[in-house]
Amino acid sequence: MRWEMDGPLLWDSTLDSDAPRGHLPVRPDAFMQLRWGKKVAHFFLEVDRSTMTRRRFVEKIRAYRLYWRSGGFERAYEAASFRVLTSVPTERRRESLRQAAAESGANRMFLFAVHDAIRSGRLFEPIWFGPTGEEAMALVR
Repeated sequence: MRWEMDGPLLWDSTLDSDAPRGHLPVRPDAFMQLRWGKKVAHFFLEVDRSTMTRRRFVEKIRAYRLYWRSGGFERAYEAASFRVLTSVPTERRRESLRQAAAESGANRMFLFAVHDAIRSGRLFEPIWFGPTGEEAMALVR
């Protein structure tokens, strides 16, 4: 497992002609790379404290989607795909952010779980929810 915490090594941006400055920041709280057998998975982690507005969260979703589409992630990490894991304080907040993600057209690139489930050592268990659907899923299959 490779793990990097928040800081300049993780900071990047992606072009967005609709953004006031012409780009959007990509600044995750952490990055994780998992290897099992011959498989590798990449994850950005966003730790939500219920302080971010819904509008700002949707902007983050847009930034991650553009980062992937533009090839920014592939250039920076030499990998084709990633997921964004969002850890939230409560189930209510999880549902609110899932709804915002679904309404913004996000797909299963974005997964959501409650802090307590992650802290209890269940990171790899089916505690993760995509923007739509009612069934929790495991982080890796």
